[in-house]
Amino acid sequence: MSFLLNPFIYGLAFGTYELLADTIVGTATTSVDFTGLSLGKGDEILLVSSIANSSGSNSEFAFFVNGNTTATNYYYQSIFVDNTSVVGGRDNSAKIGYCLNGTAHVANTKIKLSNSGYFVWQSDTLRNSNGSSTAMQNIAGTSTFTLTSITSLTVTATSANAISIGSRFQLYRIGGA
Repeated sequence: MSFLLNPFIYGLAFGTYELLADTIVGTATTSVDFTGLSLGKGDEILLVSSIANSSGSNSEFAFFVNGNTTATNYYYQSIFVDNTSVVGGRDNSAKIGYCLNGTAHVANTKIKLSNSGYFVWQSDTLRNSNGSSTAMQNIAGTSTFTLTSITSLTVTATSANAISIGSRFQLYRIGGA
């Protein structure tokens, strides 16, 4: 048996997005911080990233929660599709994407705390978004530690200043306040 709830009768806020932060990078940097957050197990957030990389090096991008920047405190599983090649992977890291030097990376990353308090994410990524050689990567990950709330997020590049001028990060709460 299935049924639909009428959102107007039950006061539900399906499909709404509350903008929490909108950051456009003015100087090339290695990391971007989002602080002053107060997100619990009932919240789901979306990080929309558009990263340009003109650092001179290829770079992986990871993100960390509440100041826990130890990469081995996170695991992810991924699938990467480039032309007709499909590759899966797993690593002990907080990866949300990868960007070749001179290209751009676009990602939509859903973030939340699981019911048991683990920090979890799912990132849908388009590599090389500024040309015809696009590639797709989907990444799902988790922390090895638990939390009661998310108070800060940090996006970090593995190469110095790989988050170039004009890169943009938008953080939304899904479902509204």
